[in-house]
Amino acid sequence: MADENREAVLNCVLYIANSSRKIKVCCSSRPEHPFHAAIPQYPSIRLQDFNYNDIKLHCHKRLTGTRAEPYAGRICYQAEGVFLWAYMVTEDLRAAASQGDSEEDLESRLRECPTGMNELFTFMLERQDKFYAKRPKPYLALVLAATEVTEELTLLDLLLGSQYQTTPVSAFPKSLDASQLASWDRLAIALEANVVARCANLVECYVLHESPQHTRFPDSFPYEHVSRAHNTAVRFIHRSARDFLVESEGGVAFLQSCRMSDEDALRKMVLASATSFLANTAWKNPGRLLKFARGIRANCWTSLEISAIDTVFAELQAREPWTMPSLVSTASCACHQASQYYDEFSPLCLDLSLLDNLTYTHLVDKQVVSYLKQSSLRLIQL
Repeated sequence: MADENREAVLNCVLYIANSSRKIKVCCSSRPEHPFHAAIPQYPSIRLQDFNYNDIKLHCHKRLTGTRAEPYAGRICYQAEGVFLWAYMVTEDLRAAASQGDSEEDLESRLRECPTGMNELFTFMLERQDKFYAKRPKPYLALVLAATEVTEELTLLDLLLGSQYQTTPVSAFPKSLDASQLASWDRLAIALEANVVARCANLVECYVLHESPQHTRFPDSFPYEHVSRAHNTAVRFIHRSARDFLVESEGGVAFLQSCRMSDEDALRKMVLASATSFLANTAWKNPGRLLKFARGIRANCWTSLEISAIDTVFAELQAREPWTMPSLVSTASCACHQASQYYDEFSPLCLDLSLLDNLTYTHLVDKQVVSYLKQSSLRLIQL
């Protein structure tokens, strides 16, 4: 933190604390001298006095058996109670040790790590593999887009989304062939390690279990690595990593190097989700696809995303045929009668095809107004 920023924070804290005897202020920071000097009369605690043993346990657990094991104690001490700092530095040294870095290299890595979190994030991005730096993948931009719409993102989403960026298509495929799936299966080998490395350890991966929101591939699906990527989700290691990318100069600059805007990222996620849906014959809930779609502004849609959604609903109808409910009279158009709904939310219209009604039902439920404005559905009057 710059000196002028420290002074501004201190002045704000002191102003609030002195404005009333009824106000109590709790502040947290690194144990930097300006803060100690400004408010020495107030009681304080040191976080490292309470969580040092937990940090020590984690560092030793991750580094035991590696060349970086001797540095576990120093990491604990230098973390000064900041678990996230210890986690990131531990993972960095662990990866470096596994890649054959010498003790001298490991010593330099630890010595060069800055103490501030934003500075550490910047440092990690700048120190990542030079090949990755010259050829950045849009992984962080895609993770950020998913975070903003509060939707889980899988490794398969990242793989497909980045593929759609590097290899643009003029039309969304109506089906997938074995050669495409085999190609993705090869690309998905060691994908988790590659994603974490390219994101400079700002993300972590975790296993997704079967749920209404996540449908695993059938046991008969022959592409093991695609299936594993589909069942592995990616997220930021901490909210501060997301804030760093959005609010700091270094983070914003890195996102810009990915050459993918927020709208582009959401569009790529629509295409990736739609492609995953086609590949997974057991999947019958397009909800996550529509959640990504809802975030795209109406003037940013292209025919490619519209085609992707249309293809998904055509496939959904083929997998699980849907029929018009009997409450719709052949003599009237239910879309103009507010009292007639299907599943408590979906107006129906006999002027449309069965497939259009199915699509409209889901789009209204998920409030994907931007698609409705851009699509060819005939009943929409917005």
